[in-house]
Amino acid sequence: MISGQHFIQKQFPSISGLKSTLIIMKQTYHYDFSKDQQPSRFIQVIHTGNHWVVASYISGAIDEVTVYDSLNKAVSKSTQDVLKRLLKKSVKVFVVQSQLQVGIHDCGVFTLAFCTSLVLEVTLLSV
Repeated sequence: MISGQHFIQKQFPSISGLKSTLIIMKQTYHYDFSKDQQPSRFIQVIHTGNHWVVASYISGAIDEVTVYDSLNKAVSKSTQDVLKRLLKKSVKVFVVQSQLQVGIHDCGVFTLAFCTSLVLEVTLLSV
């Protein structure tokens, strides 16, 4: 996952986020966004313990985050907690209906496909 995120980040350096999932899980880690430096495009992969999801805002306010989940489940409390800690505030979280994974271990591949489709601005239902 880290290599996939790194590859996307190198190809699209204007995208904020895409930090190592190992680093963002540290309780002391958060993004340092000042009001003047809030990025207009943000993507972050989050590991929820046994599943990968993508959190993103591509335009609009930083306090509204969209989650892409290949199981189309409600956003877990752990994902909400990670976002609150990373962004240093509570955010409204929306789940986008996206293509469902078929296999039980396919979430990582779908997560990288979601990231790629977001940076390329391709409709997620067609991934």
